[in-house]
Amino acid sequence: MFITKKRFRQTHQKVHNAFSHVKKETENLNAWIAHLHQRNIEQQQFIHTIHQKLDHHESQIDTALTHAVDTKNIWQRLEHMNEKVTTLHDHHTARQEVQQLTNQLTPKKNLKEKVLQTFQRKSKHYLKSTILQYITQHQKISALQLKDIIVDQQGLTSKSSFYRILAEVEKEDHITVINDGKYKIFLAQGILNQ
Repeated sequence: MFITKKRFRQTHQKVHNAFSHVKKETENLNAWIAHLHQRNIEQQQFIHTIHQKLDHHESQIDTALTHAVDTKNIWQRLEHMNEKVTTLHDHHTARQEVQQLTNQLTPKKNLKEKVLQTFQRKSKHYLKSTILQYITQHQKISALQLKDIIVDQQGLTSKSSFYRILAEVEKEDHITVINDGKYKIFLAQGILNQ
């Protein structure tokens, strides 16, 4: 059984086309890998910059507390620092949204992206709003129940951080705290009016 020249040329052309296609796909894959590597480097630089800024703000807060004379001055400085941190957080959130759009192009999340998402979930603002949501949802809930949900079940923060944020929640206008001696009960404002 002999192969004719015409059939040999056709087979040769098909093999050549297949290899050309593989070569083109490999080049496209290399271009994507280079692009994603560059994005990874940019994100690492951004995280480093955020850490530097947070360290700088922490240093400013320490200096402000050391040199402050009266409580009003301390609160004014803390509010100013909080605004700066909020601005940084908002900027970080916007960058994260861009990163999420970029992530849609990649099949798997890399470690850096998982760390960024964990950082955002554990931010003070996120935890405070989560606690407020649970109080509003349940209308009446104890501090112990909130700790069980936030710290024990979901592992969103440490116990000490949870109680620091809970102390801030107590100062919210639409939250009422009842201390029955052993437990603190948190009520959404609307329940007292019923």
